Amino acid sequence: MKIIGITGPIGSGKSSLARLFEEHGCPVIDLDKLSHRILASGNVKKKVIRTFGEKVCMNGTICRPLLRKIVFRDRTQLVRLNAIIHPELVRQLRAGIASYKKKKTKILVVDAALIFELSLQDMMDLIITVSTYKFISYLRTGKMSYGEFDFAWRSQLPLNVKKKKAGLVISNNWPFCLSGRRLRRTVREVLDEMA
Repeated sequence: MKIIGITGPIGSGKSSLARLFEEHGCPVIDLDKLSHRILASGNVKKKVIRTFGEKVCMNGTICRPLLRKIVFRDRTQLVRLNAIIHPELVRQLRAGIASYKKKKTKILVVDAALIFELSLQDMMDLIITVSTYKFISYLRTGKMSYGEFDFAWRSQLPLNVKKKKAGLVISNNWPFCLSGRRLRRTVREVLDEMA
């Protein structure tokens, strides 16, 4: 099985690119969605509440916008949250990869902003960095204040480093989702090379 990792800064269009691979029959593990499920799960949820207090809960569930306000104002708090979530995230990713291997999947796509930050690069056969201008990324995120967005942007490995470490860089500096003919052709070329 070949694994394609898609990374890039917040709001770059990683998920849009992953969807194009999905249209070609490649299953996708989305680490952002996986982290949301982990945050709602028993043990992790208890640890987060113990660490940050009941103030992060609404109606018995962790309210991600409230938690985000806490961790995006204080890097120490972000480190504490990551220490709770990241080990379980990596464990579940490994389990997901193993499951797709058993199913004889030919190509698996991992959509993950933190491929390099979590040292996942050795799992990947190809890493694609989606590159975009910061102001376009901010426009795409929509619901965040600029302060929260800027903190999230700066909390990740710098884009120029991700570009240097990638096997392929795709520029996505249009205000709309990645979906043009050129990009679709690139996806087909990548799949042909990996077949």
